[in-house]
Amino acid sequence: MLDPVLRGITGRSLGGFVAGPWRLVPHARVPYSHVVPTDPYQRSIDTLPLNRRAIGFSIAVKRLLSLVVVLVTATAPLELSVEASPPASDFSGTSASVDERVIPPEFVRFGVTEFPDLRLENAVAVPERGLLFGTWPDEGRFVTLDIVTGRLRAGDQVPFYSSAVVAGNGRAAYLSESAAGAEQISRIDLDTLRSTPVTNVRDIGLGEESTTKVALLGDSDAVVMATRNGIAAIVDGVMRPSIWWTPDALPLGLSIAALAPLDETRAVLFAGTDQPGREIYIVTVGDSGVESVEPIASDDGATFPFVVRPGEIVTAQAVYDTDGRQLRDTTPFDLARDDPSIPLRYSWSDNRLTIFDARTGSALVSGDAECFQLDSLVLLGDGRVATGFSVATRIVDLAVVCGSLGEFTSLPPTRLLDTRIDIGADGRGRQPVEGGETIRVHVAGNAGVPVDAHSVVVNVTGVRFEKSPNGLGFVTVWPSGLDRPTVASLNLIEGNTLGNSVSVKLGADGSVDLFNSVGAVHLVVDVFGFYSSTFGAGGSRFVPLRPQRMVDTRIYGGRLGPSESFTAGDLSIGATVGDITPGAVAIVANVTAINPTTTGFLRLHADGSPLPEGSSMNFPAGRNVNRLVTIDLAGGTDFEVWNSAGTVDIAIDIVGYYADNPGGMRFLGLAPYREFDSRASSPFDGDGSIPPGAGVEIRGYSPGLAIVANLTAVRPDGPGFATAIALQADLPPRRISTSNLNFSGSVTGNQAIINLPSDIHYDGDFVLYSSERTHLVVDVFGLFG
Repeated sequence: MLDPVLRGITGRSLGGFVAGPWRLVPHARVPYSHVVPTDPYQRSIDTLPLNRRAIGFSIAVKRLLSLVVVLVTATAPLELSVEASPPASDFSGTSASVDERVIPPEFVRFGVTEFPDLRLENAVAVPERGLLFGTWPDEGRFVTLDIVTGRLRAGDQVPFYSSAVVAGNGRAAYLSESAAGAEQISRIDLDTLRSTPVTNVRDIGLGEESTTKVALLGDSDAVVMATRNGIAAIVDGVMRPSIWWTPDALPLGLSIAALAPLDETRAVLFAGTDQPGREIYIVTVGDSGVESVEPIASDDGATFPFVVRPGEIVTAQAVYDTDGRQLRDTTPFDLARDDPSIPLRYSWSDNRLTIFDARTGSALVSGDAECFQLDSLVLLGDGRVATGFSVATRIVDLAVVCGSLGEFTSLPPTRLLDTRIDIGADGRGRQPVEGGETIRVHVAGNAGVPVDAHSVVVNVTGVRFEKSPNGLGFVTVWPSGLDRPTVASLNLIEGNTLGNSVSVKLGADGSVDLFNSVGAVHLVVDVFGFYSSTFGAGGSRFVPLRPQRMVDTRIYGGRLGPSESFTAGDLSIGATVGDITPGAVAIVANVTAINPTTTGFLRLHADGSPLPEGSSMNFPAGRNVNRLVTIDLAGGTDFEVWNSAGTVDIAIDIVGYYADNPGGMRFLGLAPYREFDSRASSPFDGDGSIPPGAGVEIRGYSPGLAIVANLTAVRPDGPGFATAIALQADLPPRRISTSNLNFSGSVTGNQAIINLPSDIHYDGDFVLYSSERTHLVVDVFGLFG
């Protein structure tokens, strides 16, 4: 089954990148140019991959997130401009021509995008071409909407029509229109959007009332029409001889309940008289028109639902074969609607949505149908529906919105890889990872991670790093099977054992790849939790918080000695875990090691649980280091902190938690990409580094998201801190009181969760601040939404 990806999550990136994606804050915008370093050794000195096309790549990726269907991979970005788009009713040309404009989709929430200025009537899907066809009442014209690009094409003026069907090849639609007191069948060419009348129902003797049912037979462009008075066919655009209901043939005054195609030459008619029950008829069409109408079964079912599949005719009561033999009683699986593209079926009743595997009949998702707004639902294929037409046109990925994709399950820290003792490296021996070498770690199915997990939270540690010409290096972690991205997940300094938290999507084989840039290093990977796939077991959702300091041993508690531990609640300088994170199963915290006397590491684990094998963070002697840490609470409300060596002060800021909260956020792991690199391009003069106290705004995301990124400081002038924080659109910048990254030395990185609130004061932008002059790099690994 496809693992759908958020569509439309960066809708604001579809335009507006006129002078570059950044501006100074709070000062006026200044011109800038892409900075090309003059030092030929800069790549090795910086120890971060330098991509001088970072701007184009990051914008392309963000645009693609709005446009791709299944994977965020290499696809040419589509240039859509919000500013360049005319008002909703502004088309050029006349109704005799096809006019075009673009309505960029906007992110609404996880798995939902919206075309806010577009209301459609009588919409039908053209899954073969990724289109919606219907009428736009604001213009009174036929339109097609490309649901990926937002390209809207308008054609002829349109009368009222009661139903529409699309030919199997996606090139034409047939409409049952009201025209001059009788129904008219017209053919719409979906390329030219020109309407051609085919026949008037009254003129062929089928009556004047608006009760015509229309069905198309496969790809043959043959049309069957049925009314209370008879049945007729249009073959290759030409009206063919018809059959009228007569007492000698079929009952007069049939109530036509449904008409559906069966194959290239036959349709199924579900009709009856005023008496209870319905008859099922097989209508056969040849080159000469309607050849026969044969009753095959009687059914006592209600009018709807009525489903026809190859070899099966489904009513509310029973399932029949095409000879009229009853096969079985009807089940919810039989009545579920088929996805046009992938083997899924959808059923909604009693306010519940069920998604079935069409191959096995097993229910993949079953839950409250209020996970989306049901309004004239149209199946688009690939797990998507269009809905909400009365207000706007929304594209909803049912499996994503109503499934478990991105829900979190916390795990006790468990070791996946340790090259020092040949754990998890596929028998490569106790060998370090050499410079330029990539190793693969199979995650799914190991250490408590299920085989269908979507993403994982791991801590990656570099041990005994050596042989680097300048003592520096980096490690990249990314989904297996994809090209190695230009990002750094962990920075290495010779003589130091350093680690970093990484949230990473798993590859198609359930693995991740790790690349070492230079020298040689042993790698250790510990898993702390996983995010579910679309149809995986459900988990918890993330609730972001404004950072709240819970522990600071400089204020209360004193320094932590070797092999000593404390319970966080006992040293709380404010609210406890239970107060800050009600109902939490795990918490996310920025943990800072302050003035450690020697190299060491911390283990953070649930209160009362055994000391885990994996480390939560590592720290070098004499340097303040902070790390984003996920802490499993194991059903409790507190956690312990254990120190391995030396003495150290600890500060803990709670930045979010996972809980059974329907309003929480789910995680989407992406193919990592570089969002910003001041060495490659910067709004500041000189070498492009960020001056103290200045800010750089990163634009193009949507409110209501939280960005999971690695924030790295390169060549700072001195020790300091950096912060990435949502920019308040109509208010002056807030005083910065917390940090995502503490830095000193040549290069320091830390994972950050950058929350972009959805209230009126925020528009999806965030700003980077630094307390000391430094280069800053932002690499994005995923999004909460």
